[in-house]
Amino acid sequence: MSKRKYNSKLTQFQLAYDIARNAHAGRMDKSGFPEFLHPFLVMKMCKTDKQRCIALLHDVVEETRDTANPITLDYLLAAGIDEDIVKAVANMTREKGEGVGHYLDRVASDEDSCEVKRLDMIENMSSRRNVRLPEEERRRKRRKYEPRLKKLLAKRETLQIERE
Repeated sequence: MSKRKYNSKLTQFQLAYDIARNAHAGRMDKSGFPEFLHPFLVMKMCKTDKQRCIALLHDVVEETRDTANPITLDYLLAAGIDEDIVKAVANMTREKGEGVGHYLDRVASDEDSCEVKRLDMIENMSSRRNVRLPEEERRRKRRKYEPRLKKLLAKRETLQIERE
């Protein structure tokens, strides 16, 4: 994937879509589906344009981190992605070695990041996503994501109460 300056006339959605599609091009998930299908399906569940952009980009930094052409937060900004969208993507990007609790605290601190992460976890557990996986692997994914989803929602609720 070439790193290029995107046309400033493109909408944020068009930019996010193009960057995500290129970042995931030719890559397959564990079930054998195109990797881009996951952020696309998360995006389809979102309610706002901002959340749709965040959903499309939510995995690009992590998924390209160890590739020949990593996409960084600075790259997203230089490409023309709005700063508030990049901040939300940063919230959703888990650092190497970062504990789940600390990560979920950061995600929960922002309403849009939290909502997109909630939808991300739901899609990660979906039967569509996991239909080709062995039953034990499907159960493992549920055991992984269900408690994380509950923790995320509890953290978000606590933050909302504290702000009132």
